[in-house]
Amino acid sequence: MHPDPQRKSSGHGASSDGERLGHELLEQRVRAIPRLLEEYLDQKPPRIQEFVCGNIVTTGIGSSEAHARYLAMLLNTIPGNQARFQPTVPGEPPASEEYSCVFSQGFSPNMRRRVEALCEHGSGVVITGLPRESEGAERRELLDRCHRNEIPVFHIPPAGEDETLIRMVGPWFGYLAAYQIASQLGEEFFPGIEKEVLLQMLTGAEAKADSICNQGLTIDKLFSSGATNIVLTLNSERWHGEHLSMKMHEGLFLPKPQAETFITFGHGPFQVIAKNGGTGILLRTTQQEEDRRAASIIASFSDISTPLFEVISDLPPVLAPLEWEQVMNFVVLRLMKERGDAADQRNFQRPATYDLTE
Repeated sequence: MHPDPQRKSSGHGASSDGERLGHELLEQRVRAIPRLLEEYLDQKPPRIQEFVCGNIVTTGIGSSEAHARYLAMLLNTIPGNQARFQPTVPGEPPASEEYSCVFSQGFSPNMRRRVEALCEHGSGVVITGLPRESEGAERRELLDRCHRNEIPVFHIPPAGEDETLIRMVGPWFGYLAAYQIASQLGEEFFPGIEKEVLLQMLTGAEAKADSICNQGLTIDKLFSSGATNIVLTLNSERWHGEHLSMKMHEGLFLPKPQAETFITFGHGPFQVIAKNGGTGILLRTTQQEEDRRAASIIASFSDISTPLFEVISDLPPVLAPLEWEQVMNFVVLRLMKERGDAADQRNFQRPATYDLTE
């Protein structure tokens, strides 16, 4: 075991350190999610215009990519739909006959062209964290253009997540907005969510996170020399794990954990972790059909004496990402405090803007 040399133990001045490093601000944001949820659900969501063609394109960058892939997965369960995720490629707007779902929390330069293309052909929906009265003339004009062209815009909380590198609130609400869209397009497949069910889940998320950390998920374990950290899913959708591995990467400045599925884990990833050690995080639900696959993964980790931590959602499988997201928010918050100055969320290196629109 090789302790992190930059780790800063908690003690006198821990609160001021938390404020200086952005940890307290992030915790306040995460704890505000239940209140923001009630406020969000009290507002009537925009109605999505009917569309004849079943060709649907979803797109987004960063955490928004996870939301876009999640929506495509949901929509493909509705008969007659052909939904696909499309990466953002310069100069490649969606075809005019396709219905576009564009996720962009802050209208980054690389996503503005996609929103402009949507306004041009006028068939789709925008999901953003920008408020209706957004700061910045270019962003405000683009929002106004969406409204003039009657493009439905889902304004998800919060109005801004500046000051820190990692975002924790917008990514949670992005999943919720994706489900709301799927529900409008196929209510018989995706019934409305009961607010009390979500609030109960949010109330219990911190206790689940504490249980995971108390079982031994620590900074020292994650940063062990030569260790391989893996986030596992029990289906063929890798994006669940990709998004949460990026959350750990950005929140802890941890080398990005590998995201693997039940299918891909048994080959190279398992052999590497068996030889070099590491940690596994398994995303699962309480559905019985998952038990056999979960038992196989658990036995594999047990055979090589490698710790595996389960993040278990009690929600229906289609809503599980909402619970995994919030539990991992609290896990990362706790580990972030443990990591101290090495997880400084305020004073990070800001790169030049990667604008691929030119």
